[in-house]
Amino acid sequence: MARFSWRPYRVEPLTTGYRVQVTEFESGKEQRAYRGRQPRQWKLSFKTTYAELQAIRAFYEARRGPFEAFQWFDGWSGQDVTVRFQDDAVTWETQWRVNGWFTLTLREVL
Repeated sequence: MARFSWRPYRVEPLTTGYRVQVTEFESGKEQRAYRGRQPRQWKLSFKTTYAELQAIRAFYEARRGPFEAFQWFDGWSGQDVTVRFQDDAVTWETQWRVNGWFTLTLREVL
C-alpha cells in the first residue's frame, strides 16, 4: 500500500464524532442506539516548492483522488492510519512555478 509521507505546513484541528441513532416516542421518551464512530478527518494545509507540489499532485492523481486508500502517519495518535483523500477535486495554486499552496482533507478508512 502506498504511503503519503509529506509533512504539511499546518494541520487543522482533528474532526471526530460518533453515529448515534435517536428514536423519540410519542410519550416523550428517547431510545438511543450506538452505530459506531465516524471516520476521523484531518485537513492538511501545504506551502511548498513547485517540485514538491507536483510530486504530491502526482500521488493524488495516482490514487485517482478519493478512490484508492493509502497509509499516513497521524501525529495526534502517533500511529499509521489507512486513509483516503476526502475531496473529488483539489485546487493547486502556484506562483510562477516557484512555490505552491493547497489544502487536502484525509478521511480515515474504517
